[in-house]
Parts: sequence; C-alpha cells; structure tokens
Amino acid sequence: CSAVGCKLVGVDSGFIVDVPTLIANRPQSNVWLRAVKADAKDPQKCVAGFGGGSKSIGFNATYDSPSTGSRAVSINDTPISTTPTGSATEFTPLTLKFDAEASAPLTVSYSDAGRMNLNVRYAPTEGDERGLVMVAADQFVSKPYGIHIETDIDKRPANKRCNGATIDECREVFIAAGEPFPVRFRAVGWDGSDSEPRTAQALVDNIITPNFALSAVNGAFTLEQTLMAPADGDLGALS
Repeated sequence: CSAVGCKLVGVDSGFIVDVPTLIANRPQSNVWLRAVKADAKDPQKCVAGFGGGSKSIGFNATYDSPSTGSRAVSINDTPISTTPTGSATEFTPLTLKFDAEASAPLTVSYSDAGRMNLNVRYAPTEGDERGLVMVAADQFVSKPYGIHIETDIDKRPANKRCNGATIDECREVFIAAGEPFPVRFRAVGWDGSDSEPRTAQALVDNIITPNFALSAVNGAFTLEQTLMAPADGDLGALS
C-alpha cells in the first residue's frame, strides 16, 4: 500500500464443510463447501469469503479409525490423496464453481468403512489472492450397507445359495440337529440401489469393506433364527 493514510484490514477466513455419515461405496451429494471470513465490522459474524466463480481447491483425507487403509476418498468422482493420520502432505487439486454466497456443492464417496478426516486447503500462488491460505477439516464416518452371511454347508454357487425364502430352497443344506456348522460374516458396501434387499443372495457380489470393525464396547451382532417348517415345530436354541 503506497497511498498516504492507506490502511490494511486483516480478517480470519477459512472454509466450512460438514460431511454426514456415509454408506460405504454410495456417493453422497449436496455436501456444501462454504468459504467464509469474519465480518470486518463484526468479527463474531461470518460472511462470504469471496465472490462467485471457479477456483482450484486442494483436498486430502487421512484414516482415523482404523489408522490405515487401502482405499481413497473421492470428491466429485475424483480420488483424492488418502494416507495414514499424520502423513498427509499432498493435496489433490479440484476445480470448483462457487456461487454468489461462496458455496460449492460436493459429492463425497468412500468405498470402505471407518472414521475418516477430510482436509481442505486453498493457497493461490498468483493473482490478487497470492499469499492467502484458507483451510478446513471435518471428520466423518462411513458404514457398511449390510452384513453378508454365508456358510460352507451350501456347496452351490454363491448366487444360488439358500436365502430362507422357501423350505425347498434349503433342502440341500440340511444337517443333523445339534451339529455345528461354520458361518462367515462380511461387511459390504452399497451396490447401486437403495432398495437392494439385505439377503445372502442379494449381497453376495457387493464390495467388501475390509476396514469395518465391531467391538464388544460398540455393540455386537445379534443372531436370530426363523422356523421355516413344520409350522407347529419347536424353534430350538441357537448358540
């Protein structure tokens, strides 16, 4: 500033973003990124951080719980840098179009389960905004779409196995009462339809979510059995 009596006014600025709980592998649209700054006349009030238009914004994500993983968070169909907590140094640039209120819509997707951190950074290196640094961070959870249950008793192809619809479908997998049998549980992600039934046949091809974990502290599976035949039979005990 070279004019006599020129004053420079500095205000705090940054972004606000709030990612809701995700369903693994299901894109979540209408997640808004807002650029804000403190009102110069009332620092307790936030106003639009800049005018509308396109800007290159940097994104990265880190694994929080569990602390490592193998899949990336995607923003607007673009995988962004996703690394263990404490190691994030690279930001993936994405061009976003902001409206007059300095808001830009995001579509967020993560194909695994767990708790994640999303980081946002805007640091232009040229033009009138050179030297400006605006950041934001948000933590979100991604959960499985369902739990696929299967047993090796049924030797038929996975998509033909008994799903309990009728007694005839399950005749090939009868075992003696009281005989133990192996069961596997797989946490799986969304597969393109919110109305997909959560049955063994429907979930067999859904993507696995390897980072899903369930402890006794957070809850546990509850197993229940259904008597299919005879109608007046004894339900029996499941252990």
